[in-house]
Amino acid sequence: MVFLRDARNIAATLLCGEEQALIVGLRETVQDHLIWRIPPGRRLTFAATAHELSLGFDTIAVVE
Repeated sequence: MVFLRDARNIAATLLCGEEQALIVGLRETVQDHLIWRIPPGRRLTFAATAHELSLGFDTIAVVE
């Protein structure tokens, strides 16, 4: 699993550049470790810098 993630990161860096590769890696991390914890009808918003992180939930309409 780690090999595939590293390979995707290297490919994204070569094809799209460092910044896009970072976004791809962050998206994978959120998808694998965070998104399943967000309750239905809620949206997690966050902002981050190298030294700060803020998180919050919003209520959204649930589409069934």
